[in-house]
Amino acid sequence: MTHALPTPPAEWSAAWAASLVQSLMSRFLRVDDQVTVLELKASQAGRLQLTVAALPKIGEILANGAVYNKTDMPDLAKACGTTFNTGGETTNQFRIPNLATPLAGLEWRISTGA
Repeated sequence: MTHALPTPPAEWSAAWAASLVQSLMSRFLRVDDQVTVLELKASQAGRLQLTVAALPKIGEILANGAVYNKTDMPDLAKACGTTFNTGGETTNQFRIPNLATPLAGLEWRISTGA
């Protein structure tokens, strides 16, 4: 369904239209900058997200309680610390949370910070 735009009044000048476009573009660019900042924050180590299992993202791993070496994922190791350790981990290892999947086809993934 398309909507026809109303015809602008005659008193609207080309300069006014250019000013409007400039104002809208300025606002769009500010929103675009904010989205970029949010995307950067979204990649922070330790961020958990429920995702469609068939669509894993680079920099995310399944939150399945696995043990990893701190040197392989230092940002995630710092975020998790020893909070999820269950015993048996060495001083060079850390464990990520083990979260149950609520529905078939979905899985909890944790950002590695990469």
